[in-house]
Amino acid sequence: MHHRHFYQDMLDFPGQAVIIENGDPPIDVLSEARSYRFTGTGPGRHGFFPISAADG
Repeated sequence: MHHRHFYQDMLDFPGQAVIIENGDPPIDVLSEARSYRFTGTGPGRHGFFPISAADG
């Protein structure tokens, strides 16, 4: 699958990147990467930007 190659290449990327995907990276890539899942609701990080007091 070509997605695997993309994620493998990103492991060598020297900076930060935001990757917006509907699917999860392969397990072997996740074990080597630092990733944050934005969940919207429920446990985890709720969004890319913090919620303002007016939105709460």
